[in-house]
Amino acid sequence: MKTVTRNNIERKIGSVKVARRNADAQNARYDKAARVLHNIPFGQPVIAGRRNFYKPLTDAMESAARQGADWEATAENREKLHAKVETMLLKGVQDVAVTGKSAYASVGVRTSLNNLDYFRCELAELEQSAIDAKRINRENAAKIKGMTAGEIRAAGLENLMIDCWFRDQPDDSVPPVYMLKKHDTQSAKIKDRKEKIARLEKMATVTENAKENDILTEYLADGTLSQWQKQPIYYFVSGMRKTAVMQTSDGFALTRKYYPSPDDLDAVQKIINRLNA
Repeated sequence: MKTVTRNNIERKIGSVKVARRNADAQNARYDKAARVLHNIPFGQPVIAGRRNFYKPLTDAMESAARQGADWEATAENREKLHAKVETMLLKGVQDVAVTGKSAYASVGVRTSLNNLDYFRCELAELEQSAIDAKRINRENAAKIKGMTAGEIRAAGLENLMIDCWFRDQPDDSVPPVYMLKKHDTQSAKIKDRKEKIARLEKMATVTENAKENDILTEYLADGTLSQWQKQPIYYFVSGMRKTAVMQTSDGFALTRKYYPSPDDLDAVQKIINRLNA
């Protein structure tokens, strides 16, 4: 997964302009070989022991056609992927998460401190949508309250019912409440966004209130640690795979998410002890 921003979009995804330029270069290479081949008089014999002057030209044309098609496909993929990322950036996302290289790549919002304001706005919209959905559900339930299936049909309200269950109901039956279509309140998504915002706000608080630490400055300067800009409470340990120490309001600690291997545990603990000394 790549983190793409407005500043690094071409470096992370690739330049459409470069891909088009390479495609044009291969097309020009094809045309050049084709012109030379066209100017050779027709019917030249291929004599054993003498260089075949057709083969280098046909090989060049085949190679240029193949590479030109590849670069053209790459340009189209990059163009579509750029458009998808640009759509996210226009929505206010600062760090876009991109998985894949083709036009079908997955594009989403990275859980990053830079996207905290976006998540807050999104949560406000989700909560307003939930309020609207609940209101509509109440109004629809009131419209059909006590009505039989036949009365619902006669009133033209069958569109409020779940088709697969309501369709075969006899006219004199009173449909149960669960046959009413419900507008989704997206409660699971709202819960997820609230938890995500709480985590990011906690990170922001820890980062803002962190005291100056000379040992941390030393480790950052010599490359022992590198701070993760998206979630700045994490400091990755150089030379260790997916191993980080976490900054908390009480100091530095091991993190379950990026826990060191048994072989590296003592070395990481020494780093933490120095940071907290």
